[in-house]
Amino acid sequence: MGRLSGAGMALAGLIMGYASIAFSVLIFSAILIPNLTRARISANEAAAASGVRTINTSQVTYTTDYPDKGYAPNLAALGPGSSGSCSERTADHACLLDNVLGGSQCTAGAWCTRSGYKFSMRREGDCAATAGSQENSGGECNYVVVAMPVSTATGRRSFCSTSDGVIRYHYFFSFSQPIGVQQCSTWSPIE
Repeated sequence: MGRLSGAGMALAGLIMGYASIAFSVLIFSAILIPNLTRARISANEAAAASGVRTINTSQVTYTTDYPDKGYAPNLAALGPGSSGSCSERTADHACLLDNVLGGSQCTAGAWCTRSGYKFSMRREGDCAATAGSQENSGGECNYVVVAMPVSTATGRRSFCSTSDGVIRYHYFFSFSQPIGVQQCSTWSPIE
């Protein structure tokens, strides 16, 4: 009858409202997802550096508990062994690490995975000759522990440390075999 009902305007308002909600969700997701990914990578890197620190501490304890052995030859020697039980501690299974980092499969040259990082440790030099001495005489007995991200989605930095206890990093460094003491000493220390 010539009167405006406003139905078209109401419909346009509803459509624009729903479109703005969808647009807001897209913008929110575009901001949130990268930030969550960065936060997860940062948490993985912190856990990896902490794991390397724990391994360093375990090595010091191992040399104190088993002075005739020097440093542990691998992560498995610092762990509980294949049984996963710590009822009896020996130089072969010192029970200083959990079953993930110190699992029986974590021998020298092998990788153990935890929190998006692969860990490996090996001993270098003649530790039998310097066993019982707390000092590293001329670099003969040493170890190197390495933590490398599984992929660029889990971390950007690799970490390493030797008997000096300094944790060092290098931006994503992919390698199939763990690095040695000399190469680790060229990486940047964490400040």
